[in-house]
Amino acid sequence: MTEARWCHDQVEVSREFDASVAALFGSFADLDARRCWAAPPGEQVEFSLDDFSVGGTSVYRCGPSGSLRFDVTSHYLDIVDGVRIVVAERVSGGNQLLSTSLVTWHYEVGETGARIRIVAQISAPDERMVAGAEGGLTGSLRSLESYLTRPDRN
Repeated sequence: MTEARWCHDQVEVSREFDASVAALFGSFADLDARRCWAAPPGEQVEFSLDDFSVGGTSVYRCGPSGSLRFDVTSHYLDIVDGVRIVVAERVSGGNQLLSTSLVTWHYEVGETGARIRIVAQISAPDERMVAGAEGGLTGSLRSLESYLTRPDRN
């Protein structure tokens, strides 16, 4: 039996924030903070494990609110405080592998604050998972901006 050929693509999303690099990096490193912004609007993320260290693993489920149909396992390959986070990620649904990716979160000083630039190299059986990853990353950055500007955070 011959499997269909997988697609391979690269997605890059970025956003500038009125915040410091330290605040942006800290919002990822602190799991309680990440729980507040990791899911785009209308989506949900539930972490069951997060060992934020080089060689550590993060395990979570995600999907539309009330329908967590994607199981994600990420392995932290590199973490440089305030500079970058590199993860290898596996996404499955049930027993079916849906995508693999290498994702790098770059933290940079921007013109008015700090910028996050995410580069994801994705392999998947079709373009839908690539588009979904791009939409999810973009939505997460929007949610992060909302989280950072909440009045109760100041």
